[in-house]
Amino acid sequence: MNSPLLIIVSGLPATGKTTISKELAKEFSLPLIGKDIIKESLFNSLGVKDRAWSKELGKASYPILYSFIKAQLNANKSLLVESNFSNQFDTPILKDFISKYDARVLAIYCECDGSVLFERFKTRALSGKRHPGHQDHLNFDEFKDSLSKGKIEKLELDCKSLTVNTTNIDDLDLTEVKVEIKSLLS
Repeated sequence: MNSPLLIIVSGLPATGKTTISKELAKEFSLPLIGKDIIKESLFNSLGVKDRAWSKELGKASYPILYSFIKAQLNANKSLLVESNFSNQFDTPILKDFISKYDARVLAIYCECDGSVLFERFKTRALSGKRHPGHQDHLNFDEFKDSLSKGKIEKLELDCKSLTVNTTNIDDLDLTEVKVEIKSLLS
């Protein structure tokens, strides 16, 4: 039996992580665990307050996310996990899981032209389609500099990685990603 496959989808806010993750999870019948899925459940249970509260629930979401990852890998089950992961906070924990559960890893990084990304972030925030608990409409200035870069720092993991440019989100070609996942799951 193959060791479990941990597919990490990472990127800045509004780079299309969730869109891509949902498509891949559906196509390959894999569980999808995302930080915002957890965070929005916490908003629904504990209430929506201000931006500081949103940040607190964001921090609280990670230990829950890690618990789900650990449970799946412990059961030798492959999964997709999606968030804006960072080397400082997430890499040590992910490395521990990879080692402990002998997990194979594919990292998928979503990136986008910075000016397009900032506009996409603002449009999403003002659309009313995103959970109001995120308070995105109040944090344009907070995210402007990081979003203008268009990409997140890659995790310091010893694994295969692919980059998906999501500047034209409606014309995404995930063929290379799907071929790689299919190969790893075979």
